[in-house]
Amino acid sequence: MLLRANWFETALASLLMAVIAGTCRPMPEARADDPALDRAVVEAQLKERRAKFQILEDAVAALRNEVKTQMIDIVAGQQLVVARTRKEQKVAEEALAKSRYQLMEYQEGIFLQDKATVLGEIKLAGQFLEESIDRLEELRDQARKGIVASSTLIAAQLTRQQAQFDHEQAQMQLAILEKYTKEKETKIRQTAIEVAEAILAEKRATLEAEQAKEKRFREMTAALQVRSTEDAVIALIDDAVKNEGKAVALVTEAQKLEAQIHDKPDDAGLMQQLTAKKNEAIDLMNRARTQLLEAVNLGNESKSERQQLRDAEQQLKRERQIIESLENRLLPAR
Repeated sequence: MLLRANWFETALASLLMAVIAGTCRPMPEARADDPALDRAVVEAQLKERRAKFQILEDAVAALRNEVKTQMIDIVAGQQLVVARTRKEQKVAEEALAKSRYQLMEYQEGIFLQDKATVLGEIKLAGQFLEESIDRLEELRDQARKGIVASSTLIAAQLTRQQAQFDHEQAQMQLAILEKYTKEKETKIRQTAIEVAEAILAEKRATLEAEQAKEKRFREMTAALQVRSTEDAVIALIDDAVKNEGKAVALVTEAQKLEAQIHDKPDDAGLMQQLTAKKNEAIDLMNRARTQLLEAVNLGNESKSERQQLRDAEQQLKRERQIIESLENRLLPAR
């Protein structure tokens, strides 16, 4: 898109040079102090100058319209690029928000749920272990009395050992969950967040660059309206001068109020009026300062792009002056 804009700038310079070279060749000037000035020669020169002036003026106008049309197309195309980049940034923002939510979901939801499940298993295993220990002690007492067989006692011992193993396994699951699983799952989600943040930063930088291009293309398009820009600068300066004048008047009124307050220090109404006028004066001065800065910026921006059309218009001005000179030479004879 930038190459296309540069191409139009080059084409602008080339076409203007061709028009000026082809239609504005220097002509022999007639001397104003020549008493033998031939009216027919002056009329012929005037007619030719007018014809060439019209050709040059039409060429400049057509060139300005063509370049402006092309720049409008460029701006429209860049707007599409900015819109697409903005959508990509939004997708990246949503991806980042999703990654952050997944981390929060794990830390405050999935992990706590898994931990609660393991703690429940540990509690059940502990209860079963206590029951198996009590049962084993009871069977041992009965075995010493000869009430139960040794096989029953052995089965109870095996049950207690299994309960002990299950309880240790449940405790090990809790340790693995807290020390390894949580760290692993958290790291995975944090990495996803970092990747999403990097992508979002890239999309934001791209959007800023594309928006800067769009702004530059808009400025180049607006620069083709040379007189409109100059009028805007003049209007800003006029407004700034008016605001400064109003501010000075308010300062004068404030000084008068201060003199009155000196005589009536307890008059709250006068104090309020003084404060209001001072604040309004400060606001007007700030507004005037901002307008002057805007005028300076507006006058400085896009000078290089406007210069080519300015040169062409200067050529038109010179041709117009020559025509007026020739017309003035014909006036006495009419």
